[in-house]
Amino acid sequence: MDKNNFNTNYWDNKETKENENYNNKIFETGRKINSVERILSNFNIIIKLILIFLAITIFIGIIALLVYRWGLVYRALHIEPKEALEDKYNIRLNEISDNTDSRGNGTYVFGVDDDTQIQFNALEDWSRLSDDYEDNCQKYYYDNWENSNKDIVKTKTSYENNILLNFEQYIEIENEDEIENAVRLLYDFVISAQNKFSTEWNLYLEIDNNKISLFDSDEIDINQEIKKAEEEYRSLLNSNVSNEERNEINNRISNETNNLNVLM
Repeated sequence: MDKNNFNTNYWDNKETKENENYNNKIFETGRKINSVERILSNFNIIIKLILIFLAITIFIGIIALLVYRWGLVYRALHIEPKEALEDKYNIRLNEISDNTDSRGNGTYVFGVDDDTQIQFNALEDWSRLSDDYEDNCQKYYYDNWENSNKDIVKTKTSYENNILLNFEQYIEIENEDEIENAVRLLYDFVISAQNKFSTEWNLYLEIDNNKISLFDSDEIDINQEIKKAEEEYRSLLNSNVSNEERNEINNRISNETNNLNVLM
């Protein structure tokens, strides 16, 4: 083999090996790129699955929360009247009649489960529950009150929605001197009811269509009640006196004072 052919073959082989090495590098690089792409593709799939899972979880959580909230709202709007009234007045009740629609709105009649057997009405209108328990209590204890002067106490009754009793009791007075006896008489009625008395009871004195409210506290001091009623009476009296009448009274007092000074 001559020298020229040897050199030619050498360089050809070298070029071929370099090409093969280059191709191998390209192949390895491509394989690595494909591996990275597959990893990224799988990672994207995992991320998508995680996001889908989170979205489903959040959706289910929102639905569960809405259902829970609706349950609270529904229970608030559709309360159990018997339980609510028992908790409100700390009594045990018997349901006597139920005249309500499919949603529980309407009227009920309850009886107190004790010796009194007081009956009263309740009216439910979605979230609004009203009743006349206190009014029927006041009526019951007045009917059973034993006092020879009880006829002095006048009674006024009316009905809300033609169902719920409004029961008022009062004594008419004409002057301040009548206040003490009137307050003491109503106080005798209050203590006859013992611990069943409620500040919700509508008891008052009446003078010229003006009310003097009584017993607005569970702790009653009869002397303080009399004093308060007398003060309110004077306040009403002053407010009802016109300016001309007030000036006339002041002038009369002034004239009488002057006459006394002259005599002295």
